[in-house]
Amino acid sequence: MKLGMLIKVGECSEPALCPCFFCSDNSNRVGLVSGMSERGWYVNFDVGQYELFDNDFQYGLVEVLNESR
Repeated sequence: MKLGMLIKVGECSEPALCPCFFCSDNSNRVGLVSGMSERGWYVNFDVGQYELFDNDFQYGLVEVLNESR
């Protein structure tokens, strides 16, 4: 992961019933990596900032749309 990467978080299986950050705020799930945290990365989404972790990427829950150069 690098600062400036554009990423997308995968859809939940039951969005209408899901209480997660993305579903509850009806997010488009596309975000920009804005910084490092102690355990992962801060990402700015259309509904606010959220922290993602390296295992989110390893398990395929997050897709890189555009890498910063």
